[in-house]
Amino acid sequence: MKVWRIFPERFQSTAFTGIGGLYAARRWNHRGTALVYTATSRALAALEYFVNLDIREAPDDLLIAEASFADDLIERIEPAELPADWRAIDNLTCRDIGSGWAASLRSFGAFHRGSGRLESAAESGAS
Repeated sequence: MKVWRIFPERFQSTAFTGIGGLYAARRWNHRGTALVYTATSRALAALEYFVNLDIREAPDDLLIAEASFADDLIERIEPAELPADWRAIDNLTCRDIGSGWAASLRSFGAFHRGSGRLESAAESGAS
């Protein structure tokens, strides 16, 4: 599986470490859980990056990086396995699911078709 991630140049050395999760909660992680968010296409990576960003605040030094993983390292999650409101902002159930998955170290990445995104555990020895 190939994935992409967009980030400002200053984060190039840490783009795949998940360090941001140590400082901020996101859809699939509680603050303190290192998690790397990627997308299954360049277009989706761009959409995910820019969707909630004021264009006047867009960095002018963005980079895109590609990574590849063996398919058998990826845990697939079907939409029916997610809570009905998984797209809701600040959904604590989703944060519980993602943080629990990252702590379990049972797979390198988790892919859910509902979003086309791959999340991978980082820092905790799973990378």
